[in-house]
Order: sequence, then C-alpha cells, then structure tokens
Amino acid sequence: MLRRDLWHLRGQVFAAALVVACGVAAQVSMRSAYLSLHAARANYYESYRFADVFAQLKRAPETLADQIRTLPGVAEVRTRVVMDVTLDVPGLPEPAAGRLVSIPDQQIPMLNDLFLRRGRYIEASQPDEVLISEVFAQANKLDVGDKLGAILNGRWRDLRIVGIALSPEYIYEVGQGMLFPDNKRFGVLWMAREAVASAFSMEGAFNDVSMTLIHGAREAEVIAGLDQLLLRYGGLSAYGRSDQLSSRFLNDELGEIEISATYLPAIFLAVAVFLIYIVLSRLVVMQRTQIGLLKAFGYSNVSVGLHYLKFALATVLAGLFPGLLLGLYLGEKVTGLYLEYFHFPELPLVISPAMIAGVVVVSLLAACAGAVGAVRRVTGLAPAESMRPEAPAAFRPGIMERSGVADWLPASARMIFRNMTRRRWKALVSILGIGVAVGIMMVARFLFDAVDYMMTVQFDHVQLHDVTVLFHQPLAPSAVYEIRQLPGVLRADPFRAVPVRLRHQHHFKQLELTGFTANSELHRIVDSKLRAIALPPDGLLLTEKLGRLLGVGPGDTVSVEVLEGARPIREVSVAGLSDELIGIGAYMNAGALARLLREDSLVSGAYLRVDSVEADQLYARLKRMPAVSGVSIRAAMVSSVQDIIDRSFSTVSIIEMLFGAVIIGGMVYNSVRIALSERGNELASLRVLGFTQREVVVLLLGEQALLTLCAIPVGLAIGYGLCVLLVPVFDRELFRLPLVFGAQTFIYPVIATLASAMLSAMLVARRLKHLDLIAVLKTHE
Repeated sequence: MLRRDLWHLRGQVFAAALVVACGVAAQVSMRSAYLSLHAARANYYESYRFADVFAQLKRAPETLADQIRTLPGVAEVRTRVVMDVTLDVPGLPEPAAGRLVSIPDQQIPMLNDLFLRRGRYIEASQPDEVLISEVFAQANKLDVGDKLGAILNGRWRDLRIVGIALSPEYIYEVGQGMLFPDNKRFGVLWMAREAVASAFSMEGAFNDVSMTLIHGAREAEVIAGLDQLLLRYGGLSAYGRSDQLSSRFLNDELGEIEISATYLPAIFLAVAVFLIYIVLSRLVVMQRTQIGLLKAFGYSNVSVGLHYLKFALATVLAGLFPGLLLGLYLGEKVTGLYLEYFHFPELPLVISPAMIAGVVVVSLLAACAGAVGAVRRVTGLAPAESMRPEAPAAFRPGIMERSGVADWLPASARMIFRNMTRRRWKALVSILGIGVAVGIMMVARFLFDAVDYMMTVQFDHVQLHDVTVLFHQPLAPSAVYEIRQLPGVLRADPFRAVPVRLRHQHHFKQLELTGFTANSELHRIVDSKLRAIALPPDGLLLTEKLGRLLGVGPGDTVSVEVLEGARPIREVSVAGLSDELIGIGAYMNAGALARLLREDSLVSGAYLRVDSVEADQLYARLKRMPAVSGVSIRAAMVSSVQDIIDRSFSTVSIIEMLFGAVIIGGMVYNSVRIALSERGNELASLRVLGFTQREVVVLLLGEQALLTLCAIPVGLAIGYGLCVLLVPVFDRELFRLPLVFGAQTFIYPVIATLASAMLSAMLVARRLKHLDLIAVLKTHE
C-alpha cells in the first residue's frame, strides 16, 4: 500500500521532498560553514598563540615589559615595534600602505606567531629581509625573491621578500581607517626587531604590546592596570581580543551565519510540513473506504495511523539524503568563499556527526508534524462511517451571489471564485506559503540594494575626495601647502585627527575625533536625507550610532579625554547628530578642536581632488615623501568593495532565490495536483457536457493563477517585514544596513514567482490533457 500510494502521488511527494531537500541543504551548508570557521579560528588562535589583550603607545623603554609581566593575571607578554609605512610595489602605480611589524631576529615561539606558507624566516645578518602577508603577495603577484621599495623614517629602503606568511592577528587584513580590505594596496610586513628599531630610532624601546592571560583572570582588571602603566608613555586604551579589529569582523560574520542557519531552514521545513499535511489529508479522503475496510477486518488505529506516518517519513527521507549531499557541496563552496576574505593556513569543511544527526531528527519531526492532522482523521473514523462516502459539503450563496457581482462574471470566473471562497482556509494557507517564498527572494535582493545605497552615500555624498593623504605625525599647516603644489592636485582640504575617549555616564567609546575647516568641501557630513550638515563653531557633531552607544543627543554634554600629548580632559556639548552608515565618527570645527587641545592649528592629513591625467605623477611623488605614512585612493576602495559584493552577495542571493523558487513551485504544483484529484470527476463531467479542453484547463489553473497573484503582494509585504527585522541584525559599529529598496527588489521575486507557477501549471496541464474521462467518471466520487 505504501509503495502504491507513493507512486500514485509521486508528483506531490517529489515536490514536498524537494522543499525538504532545500531546507536541509540550507541548514547543512550554513551550519557546516559556521562550524568550519569556528573550528579553524579556535585551532589557529591556539596553535599560533593569539594574544588576549593588546595596546598601542607612543614609546616606552623595554624595561617596562617587566612591570607589565608582574600585573595580576598576565601570563605572557610580547613587545614590538609597529610602524605604518609607504610602499612602492612593482607594477602598482599608486603608493601602497604597509604595516611593518617587528619579529625576533631568530625564529622562536611567540605570541601572534607566524605561519610560513613558503620561503624561509629572516636572517638577523640581513636587515633588509622581510616576510609579507600572503593575501598582499597574491594581490600584487609577489613572490619570494622580489623586492619592494619603502620609506622608513624618511629614508628610502629596498626590502627583499624571503617568505610569505600568515598571522592570526590579520585573519581579516585591513589598514588604518579601513573597514573593507584592499589587499592590493595594503599589506603586512614582518621585519627583524633590530632592523625596525634601528630604522625608527626605537632601540631598547617599543610602541606595541600584546599579552595572554592566565585562566580565570579578569580582562577588565588587567586592561585597567596596563592602561595605568602606559599612561605616561602615550598609551592608548588597551583592549581585549573581542575588540581587536580582525577578530571583531570574524565574530560578526559568525553571528550572521548562525542566524542564517536558523531562520532559513525553519521556513523551508514549515512549508514542507504544510505540503505533507495537505497531501496526506487528500490521501485520507481518497482512501476513506479502504480505511473502513481495514478497521472492519481488525486493523487497529495504531496500525492504520502508522501507515500514513510512514508515508510522511518516506517523503521526508526522499528529500533528506539529497539535501544532505547538496548541503555538504554548498557548504564546501561557501567555506571556500570565506577563505577569500578570512585568511587561515587552512579552512577544511567540518562535517559534524552531531549536526547531521540533528538535521535528520528535525526533519523526521517535521514529517511527524505534517502527518499529525491526517493521522488524527484516520484514527477518528469509525469503520461503518468510513465505508460510506463522505457527505457532500453544504454550500450556500456567497457574498458574490448575494451582491449580484457574480451575474456580471462569465461562468468560468464564477466557478473559480466560488471554489476559492468555499475553501477559504486552504486558499489562505496556499497564499501564505507562496508569499513566504516571495519574501525570501525579496530579502536576498534587498541585501544588494542596502549595500549599493551604503556605497552611494559613502562615496558619492560623504567622501568626495579622490585621495586621502595621512602624515606620520601632526604637522604645521604649511605641509598642506606643499601638498597643493604637487602635480595633479586640484584641491587639498586639511583635517586634524586625534585619538580620544568619549564618556557619558557609564558609557564610553574610544575613537578618532576629526576636525575640519569651515570651508572644507571634500568630506561632507550628511543627514538622513543626504543634505550636508555644517559643522557648528563649537561643540561635537556625532554620528547617530555613536550617539546611541553613548546615550546622548543634541544638548547633552560628554567628557572628551584626549589620548595624546598632555592628555587633557574637557567637557564638550553635543551640537548635533549625523546619519552615516559606515563606521562611527565624532567631528568638530578645526578651530574649536585646536582650542580644545590648546595647540596651534596642526594637520594630520589632507583630502585631495586630483586631475586623473596627472595622477600617476602625483602617486610617484607621494611614494617618496618621508612625511606621508599612508595614501588611500577612493576609486581603488570602491573597486575593492564592489568586488567583495559581487562575489559574496551574488552567490548567497542566487542560492536563496533558487530555493525560494522551489518553494513556489512545490506549493503551486501540489495545489494544482490536489485540485485535479479533488475535481477530476467534475472536470471530466464538464468535458463530456461539451466544455473544451482549454476551458477546463482555465477552470483548473485559473484558481491557482489567482492564488499566485494574490500571494505576490502578500509575499512582498512579508519580505518587507523580514527586511525590517533584518536591519537591526546589521546595526553595528562597522556598518549599518539602511532600509532601502530598488525596483529590482520587487521585480525579481515577481518574475521568479510567475515563472515557477507557470512551469508547475504546465506540468499539470499536460497531465490534464491525457485525462481518461471514462475512468474518472467510474470513480466513487
């Protein structure tokens, strides 16, 4: 009986199994990617001794390291010299930024240890040898034996690459002020400690320290003690591993994957439960007489109920195993995609038996949930009652007949509307199922719109400059005058950036406070309507996200603790809030900032508008300027971010849209097939009475077409609601997704819905054309 039922309803079973397969594949792929990243991170951090606490400072004697080691809770300490330098990369016309990190002259185990991909370790007798990060080498086609030019403390040096390495400190490799990687123009270099110290006059000193903690130590207490020791040496606030930039990016990504691995499979399994329910419900009606006979011959309710439960389990199992295989395949692809952005020595796919077992159990429970309603109907039927045909439904005039609207409609339309209104709950559930699929596809497309809008705001309304130039240390305004004289510079707007800690009550945040001149044009501050906000003559202008983190608004006062120089602490009022989507920021008028710091008007860098014709000459000059510590090029950053979006978002979006199309196809196909089964006698009678095949097809498929059309606006509303729920998930310090929609976000799901529905309808229409009228009219129904 089970084999017969499965074969007879093979179309509906296949559709439900396909939805199950998509849900299982989504869960397995995303969960496997999560477990793979989580395991790779844990193994990498432990094997290469990633530090627990980090701090940067101006300069401190090496003897201070002994005092740091005596702090309660500290297990191991590593001091370093870390400097940002300008690089001249062969084949790259623009200057690149490099982070030069000191390492021991001899290879020994150390905190933030290096994984040497190829080449060898540096030799102490060769001060110009360096190791470079693998991703920087790949982006610039560099290899062992190649050379780089660099400005080290105002002096030009040729550096020779002897090895390609990775570090747990730079799993996500970004430079100063960067949120998105530009691997071609930023890289990490490791150089012998003595060579770096000699180049920057840091013999017997350090400006960077990291440490591990003993088990049970309180991170906050260690950080407070470290800050106290580093205070007189220009130390910035220390921070823990969770706030380390690379680690924070990775943690955020793991959180996103975990959410995706939860809500998406849940939607698919819910739809699968519904499909199994409607298929079994129809099967019970079709086999009503057989059920009565089985009970009359002594079969128990449990035996008969188990038969239909086995049907549900077989349906789920038919989708479970292909779904597992597809999930493992997609998991490997997604994991490989992450390897392009997070740099591990290796990132193997983790296949967890517990996870696989969990997926199997959840899927089988879904089968049981889908079978519950049908099984209850089976067990509730008495043998004598079930052997009689089901009583016909009692129909009465509906609102269309009572209102007279039906008189204006053709007969086929009246039949369609009448059938929908008499089975309104079934129609509503079908609309909801298709609507959920439309919503999934809308969410997939919304991510593109949100990121595109973010980029438009950031690069077309905020960052209007072509090039950003950073200085090693604050300089007199005359430095900007020299920049203006460089070839190709059309305009140069100076800015002053100073590290500060903002406090309000128990909230605090450490960041750079940036000062702009009143006539600055190349970096704007905008509101939610993208209108430029003028800097107030006094007071702070904060981004809205920073205001929420500090719990302040316009008119409130915050404490500004400057983290350089004399480290003054001032009380400053908040003049207003801006609405930026990338990062958090605090801004002041340059004059007001100079007064707050009680210094002459110094500059930390400049924003440049550049003539593209002379850009190469400008870049060549900037590469050789000792005062310049870094150069950021807007066009390169836009290209890098766009590349990330195209490769990562496109893959995920296409997968989600395909899965959504499967749900739509499954819902429509099951609805039409069940309608054909339920109304086969009616449709055959109409054919015998003279209705054409086309008219009969219209009657059958017209209802499903109307349900699909009704589901589209419902689905768009569901998609909008899901996007609203998704926005807070991405409300982070690094970036915030705006709730914006482009026309394609609505067009793509609609087209995919109509295409899936049409394909399913064509399959059923083909079956209707081969309907055996005599066989159908002989049935009990």
